Amino acid sequence: MSKNSFKELEKEQAERFQMNTKKVKDRVDGSFKTIGLFTNIVELYFSRLIDIFLNMSVGASKINTESGIIQNEVEEEE
Repeated sequence: MSKNSFKELEKEQAERFQMNTKKVKDRVDGSFKTIGLFTNIVELYFSRLIDIFLNMSVGASKINTESGIIQNEVEEEE
């Protein structure tokens, strides 16, 4: 029996396709991990950065750690 060159070609292309899809999947996973790390950093430090700017612009503030509410103490003129 002779070999069917089209079936061999199809098998070869299927193997290449599987290798390429794995590479693409790995790259996408890596990109999502990078984006996830960046968003975690922003989430962690962005709220503190806002607190710092509020303290600089408004004055002294107390942070209630139990409820997470920022209470500003501003002296009012009488």
